[in-house]
Amino acid sequence: MNPIKLVYDKYENDVGFNFGSNNDEIIENDNVINMIDVSSINKNNKVIFYTYGIKKQHNEKTNKIIQNLDISFDATLFFAQLNNEDGKHINVKNFTGMDDIIQTSIIKHPLFVHIIEKIILNIENSNINTVGIFCNHGKHRSVGFVEILHKYYYTNSIIIHLDL
Repeated sequence: MNPIKLVYDKYENDVGFNFGSNNDEIIENDNVINMIDVSSINKNNKVIFYTYGIKKQHNEKTNKIIQNLDISFDATLFFAQLNNEDGKHINVKNFTGMDDIIQTSIIKHPLFVHIIEKIILNIENSNINTVGIFCNHGKHRSVGFVEILHKYYYTNSIIIHLDL
């Protein structure tokens, strides 16, 4: 199965996120999260989410897992630059998608609602048990998306990060 692109053009998501020290980000995140229609989500669905990087060399066992996924989503072109309060770039190498700062940058992206709805619709409209989300190295974008999906939408899901 061909992966479903989450973003088609790198210019489609040219956005920066200034990470401040106040709690406004948490309130805004909840507002964005609540924009998603969750009525179609089967709360008992035990989806297994896999994250991975396409630029990584995987062993035979991992390659077999990736090849047998029911559906895969391509997050390689998704981009949300992180800046501190002074507008200076934050080095993401110090973080993973399990960190709130990365998840917040994903949620703040102007296409977040569209992207999450696309993922949810594809899962709910098909008989899907295994879902892959990949980015370049399997540490930030793919992990962040899956952690958000687990935290807010598929709380019974299982997460396997292949490259963390």
